[in-house]
Amino acid sequence: MECLNARFFGKVQGIGFRGFAMQNALKLGLKGWVKNCEDGSVELEAFGKKEALEKLLKEVQEGFAARIEQVEKEFSKKQCAYSSFSIRF
Repeated sequence: MECLNARFFGKVQGIGFRGFAMQNALKLGLKGWVKNCEDGSVELEAFGKKEALEKLLKEVQEGFAARIEQVEKEFSKKQCAYSSFSIRF
């Protein structure tokens, strides 16, 4: 199973970005979480097939009204400890 760790910078908080990311992750059958960070960025960890993870990245970057200025992303092999996808607070 592939793991995607991503951090989105720009205007990504207070506009429904986490909910949009979660909706798309669930639609793609991914597991993991998304959360706001204190520095104004949003962090995401998702598990699934690499093709689905890449599609999630594309959807959240292109399909939402967020103004994403920078994305840090890393793919790795990691065991998933989650049964679904959620928003962390």
